[in-house]
This record gives sequence, structure tokens and C-alpha cells, in this order.
Amino acid sequence: MTDAATGVGLADARVDIPQQALTSTTDSAGRFTLTGVPDGRWVIRARAPGYATGLGTGGDIRLHAAVAACPAADAVAAAVAVTLPHITTTPSSLVPGSLVQLVVVDDSAMAVRATVFGQPVTFVRDAAAASPHRFVGLAAVPLDSTHAGVVSLIVDYPSGAVAQTTAPLGITTPIVISAGPPRREALHVAPQFAARPVASTAHRIAAESELAHQVGTASLGTQPLWHEPFERPRPGRVTSPFGGGRKFNGTLISRHTGTDFAGQIGDPVIAANRGVIAMIGDFFLAGTVVYIDHGAGLTSAYFHLSAVNVAVGDTVQRGQRIGSVGATGRVTGPHLHWVVRYGTASVDPMGSLALQVPPTGPVVPLCK
Repeated sequence: MTDAATGVGLADARVDIPQQALTSTTDSAGRFTLTGVPDGRWVIRARAPGYATGLGTGGDIRLHAAVAACPAADAVAAAVAVTLPHITTTPSSLVPGSLVQLVVVDDSAMAVRATVFGQPVTFVRDAAAASPHRFVGLAAVPLDSTHAGVVSLIVDYPSGAVAQTTAPLGITTPIVISAGPPRREALHVAPQFAARPVASTAHRIAAESELAHQVGTASLGTQPLWHEPFERPRPGRVTSPFGGGRKFNGTLISRHTGTDFAGQIGDPVIAANRGVIAMIGDFFLAGTVVYIDHGAGLTSAYFHLSAVNVAVGDTVQRGQRIGSVGATGRVTGPHLHWVVRYGTASVDPMGSLALQVPPTGPVVPLCK
């Protein structure tokens, strides 16, 4: 376990495999030992005071210094009256699971920060815009939303004053939130995936969900890494769209939080856009997985793989092969399950294909 900047080993760091409830602590040189690890590609998580959480599958895990959070508006004494900034959303008509691009323009603002449905928005100041006060950000409408949201804004001014305001999400076009029942699919899988999980399996599933959330959370407030539009990770037919209800062997019901593409074992899977490999692992439900951090809060994941062609920490390019279609985890047969998230919220992956390329400029620090 080393400091990413200096290469020096970190003593007394906590290292664990959450899926297996195995824990260790690093020695004075940053070394650790985990015993009783079953065969598999397990995610190793490392944490140390003053550092962001690191994920890996073995070898040298490098930890980066944590970024200090900026002060919240209620911690700033100065306050001013604020004129509602001009806010637009793309798309302007939203449904649960929508990935949203926000554009905020305020003629006096030095920076804007926001939350939508409780998640921070990652804003980039548009350095190339005619106005230096144009900010472009990403947000998400959660899949379980049953109401229209609001944008909660914190506006910073050059004088040091800070103001707070709210605006309806999508002020140019009313939000359409559909609360109707999702389309359901009846699927048949191996019995161990349809039965109520035993305690150890339930712990593993919960730990894997938390690891995925950590990948999404770590991406919030970071520089966007993509410079071209997103593309499909597989050509051809979509076999199951995002958002539908699913019944497994007549007993287990869930929502489909990704998009499935047809494929045979060994068919190539490509990165939907440029990013850094944030996590690789063997998950109970998702099988062999690869997670890519695209920056600015946006991540993508590729499930049920039969092979992986990348390593944690690799920077991959749009269209680069990262693995192969498989049938690992809870599946009815070979296919690719593609997931896109903003922070911890799963969104319709096909919506990422319409994203505008983010502007070049500084990222506005988050206030959490």
C-alpha cells in the first residue's frame, strides 16, 4: 500500500475484501496479508486517514490524498440577494432514470454548485464560452422517482458572498414522471440465483453493491475524461431495455438497471468512452465485471464477462476492447449487461449516447 504521489508505503492502513469479510492492516512498509481467500478475482479495498479509498485486485494499491470539501453556504457569513440564474436542461422532458445535462448562466457568478435529488452536481466552468459565467454539469433523475425535482443552487460571487436558491428542474419544459408499473420479464436462471440468499451470500451481495457505490461517489467532482460522444459497447440488438421489472424463476423480482446486448461467449466488449478502469471483480449477481470512471461523476459498468483485457488503473480509450461477452453470474445465457451511473444513481445507458461533450475548463469543487 503506497502513497500515489511519493511511492512511500503507508503504515496502519486498513485493507479488506468486503465480499468475503476479510480484513488486514498494513505494516510499517505498507505490506499486508489476507489469509483464507477463496479462488476468484476479489476486490481489495484500502483506506487510510487523509486518503481517498483505493480499490484493486492485488499487487501495489496506490492511495491518493483526499480532496478537501469546500465550505457549505450556511458556514459562510456573507449573504446576498440573488436573481435566479438561467438554467436549462437536456433533455428538457425527463423521466425516471434520465441522465441530465444542466447549463447554468449567471452574469455575476464566480462558481455555482448544486444538488439534484440529493446528489451533488459536477459542474465544469466553460472556459471557451463567450460569457465566463457559464457552467455545465451532470445530474440524474433516480429510477424510483415519482415526482419532479428541483435544482438546489449555491452561488459564489467574486466578493466572497454566497447565496442559495432553488429552481424547478427543467424550467423550460415540465418534467414528466411516469409512476406506472414497469414492463415485466419472466426469466429462468440457475436455482442458486432465484432462492433467498443465505447470510454469507446476502453479505456478499450488499458488499458488492457498496463497492459499486464507492466507484460512483469517487467520480463526483472530478475532471471529465471523455472528449468524444459515448458509443454502444456492443453492436446489434438490444435484448432487454433499461427500467423493466424482472421475475426470476417466478419468485425473485427486481428492476432492470442496465441495457442488455446480444452476444456470444468471446464476442468483444468495448469501452463506451475514455476513462480509467476503477474496478474489476467477480460478483455474485453480475459475474465478472469491469467498471470505468469517465470523470465528472459518470461511470459505466460491463457485467457477465468471460474475459477481461484491462487492469485497474489503466486509461482506456473510446472503442478500446476491455473484455469479452460471457455468461457469468445471474444470467439466462450469454449477453452483455451495460450499466451507466451518475454518482450512485443508475440511469438509462442509452441516454449517455446523446450527451454533449463537456466543455474545457476547471471543475467547480463540490460541497457535500
